[in-house]
Amino acid sequence: MRIELTEDQRLVQRSVRDFAAAELRPPASKWDREGKLPLEIIPKLASLGLLGLVVPP
Repeated sequence: MRIELTEDQRLVQRSVRDFAAAELRPPASKWDREGKLPLEIIPKLASLGLLGLVVPP
């Protein structure tokens, strides 16, 4: 069974991929060594809608 992403899903995928490449990949090894994720990344994730609880209606 082949599942195709919708255009909206592809847009989310592209946005997350671009964000990760620009904001997460460069400092990832440093964060891994230190064992922490800086708090300043949280608002950036939130601005993309990547944080939050999804509750069905």
